Amino acid sequence: MYDKKNNKMKPFPIPRDETWISGTFHLLLKLIGENYSTDHEFSNDVFTIRPYYWGDEEDEINRANFEIPSENFNISWYKYPFRNSYSSELITPERWYHLIQKCIESLK
Repeated sequence: MYDKKNNKMKPFPIPRDETWISGTFHLLLKLIGENYSTDHEFSNDVFTIRPYYWGDEEDEINRANFEIPSENFNISWYKYPFRNSYSSELITPERWYHLIQKCIESLK
């Protein structure tokens, strides 16, 4: 995750071109709604997706774009999902599928 306040990169980059990450995330977006876009915020009891923040308010700058609070997991990106993105932990395919499945289940 990029720490804009301190102008530093956090140590867990997300591989942008890995379909096991981007494909499953885009499936989640589609399940939220056919017309849903990451230009808008979505939140339920399990996860939150926020658009990239263009302003300079310190409280908003360091908020993650994708959060699952109960898992203590988040991802921040630049402009759109997985562009120059960083997560709160080193992500494996198994962990990612668990997280996405939890989000999908919350939409039922």
